[in-house]
Amino acid sequence: MDGRVFLYRGFSVGVEGMLTRPFPQVLDGQASVALPIVGGYTSARVENYRLRELLSFKEARTYTTGSQSSDGAYNTVVSSTIEGLNILDIVTCDAVVGRVSSRHEPDADEPEIVASGSVFHNLKIGGHPVDVDLDHPMFGELSTYTKFRTRFEQDREFQQGIQKRFMWTAPPEEFPPAFGTRVPLPNRKGWPESRGMVPCSLVKDIRYNAPEVLRYGHVLCIPQVGYIVLGEFLFLQYARRLTMMRLELGSPVEGRITACDVETDGTTYP
Repeated sequence: MDGRVFLYRGFSVGVEGMLTRPFPQVLDGQASVALPIVGGYTSARVENYRLRELLSFKEARTYTTGSQSSDGAYNTVVSSTIEGLNILDIVTCDAVVGRVSSRHEPDADEPEIVASGSVFHNLKIGGHPVDVDLDHPMFGELSTYTKFRTRFEQDREFQQGIQKRFMWTAPPEEFPPAFGTRVPLPNRKGWPESRGMVPCSLVKDIRYNAPEVLRYGHVLCIPQVGYIVLGEFLFLQYARRLTMMRLELGSPVEGRITACDVETDGTTYP
């Protein structure tokens, strides 16, 4: 590590987005924080937020922290928690937690990044309980970009399984109109990297009993409401971005909203 500098990076946002209908409204990032390039600690908290009768939460709190441990490793954590979330009286959740942590060994080429601690507590859609099974074991084992890509290229059964789970090879005509402009869909059989990014999701399975809700992988579609993207996990060689909930609203309320949006990486220079 002689002659090399570690550059920290991380941010965390509670709730953010914008509406275009029934009125134009920018939803400023609530409880937004960023980690200084030298590391340290930042935090924010917002309580009892309400956007008319369309969105509310009891509390959003975030923090980022970065430091070097006694063994020389560089460690970063970014976290976002929302309690009492209510969107359109359709999507409710007692608590949502998005958390990503990074550990970069002094002589390692890549950081090990995991999303342990991320969770949905009592998520409901239209009053129906939604049980979201997040695959922390897989992403914990495949904590570096190289491990993930190597497993994909060498394990045919694994490759076929995650291609189906993440909808990497599904033809566009299998999805609702406009779906492809809202969700990254590589539609290729090889390693689906584009501009350094591989679209994944922490979601392993979703269990619910709501006949009106349609499921496509980690995306739930609600008629006359829109799409809900759960546990979206963007995999990059030196970074991960996790958005626990992203809503693509259609009609009669139109707009885009995210909840618990976090990102971290860690790189040395040169």
